[in-house]
Amino acid sequence: MIDLTDRYEWLMIDSGAYSVWSQNSTINIDEYIAFLKEYEDVIDVMVSLDAIPGHPGPIPPTRTEVEESAQVGWNNYLYMLDQGLPKSKLVPVFHFGEQFEWLQKYIDHGTPYIGLSPGPHRPQDIRRSWLDKCMPYVCDADGNPLVKLHGFGVTAISLIYRYPWKSVDSSSWVHAGSMGAIKIPPLKDGHWDWEGSPRALSVSARSSSYTVRGQHWKTLNDKQREVILRLLALFDFPLGKSTFRTEPPGYIVAENEVVIDRADNEWKVEKFVERGIINYHPMRKYFNAIMTLTYNEKINEKINEKPHKFNFDKIVRSLL
Repeated sequence: MIDLTDRYEWLMIDSGAYSVWSQNSTINIDEYIAFLKEYEDVIDVMVSLDAIPGHPGPIPPTRTEVEESAQVGWNNYLYMLDQGLPKSKLVPVFHFGEQFEWLQKYIDHGTPYIGLSPGPHRPQDIRRSWLDKCMPYVCDADGNPLVKLHGFGVTAISLIYRYPWKSVDSSSWVHAGSMGAIKIPPLKDGHWDWEGSPRALSVSARSSSYTVRGQHWKTLNDKQREVILRLLALFDFPLGKSTFRTEPPGYIVAENEVVIDRADNEWKVEKFVERGIINYHPMRKYFNAIMTLTYNEKINEKINEKPHKFNFDKIVRSLL
């Protein structure tokens, strides 16, 4: 058994349903249950195995597919409870697009902890509007939450502090590493502001913003670079070092080299002298994962300092 007790004060395990769905694969629910039971003593929250409707790609799911997935998610939740997983720890997921009757079913069943998923890649106002519509089901008339709420994929600071979450999380920042960027918090009075909205800074030589002032490591001034180096040092990440040269088309790269531009007459080759944030995307993804965990930890500490409630007047004002 992996020793998790010394690594985490509060541990939440997600099923990974969305990631697996995006790869056209499936999860064996009995194997997932067996894993959760093995580590039940050290896991604080277990996400019930939900179902994602439709198929990966640009075609949205049909209404029938959405309702079928909602039914599968409900059935999985009941099955996992029947298999002995504790109700106090098992969190079902209510998704954007599902009929609100499903959310009410979880409430009526006495589910103590419910996850709300506004879904990725939607405009902020759409996500906010949907979450607003969830609130009458999960809060009393005064805005006090009836259950503990977890926000899936909720990274926008405005959404985090608008609703009475018990916890929030998101992994979307990690993917920015593959796109050549790192996520950095703003500075406030000389300190990192973990409640402020982070920004993406491109660092890869292959980034499209390589020449855009203030948006890439190469176009920062000395003072701005010093700030970024302080952040990297805080979490013990190297910047990295590369050299660049041109080679004829068809050049076969050696170890620690990559072609970053294939022009018709010459190719631009990057050689990694030292692997780091600027030239090694697994390290960027790891750095962004650390940023995500740090933000989640700081935010979850903040929203649990004292109970808060939803202001239903916000819904009225948003409609004006």
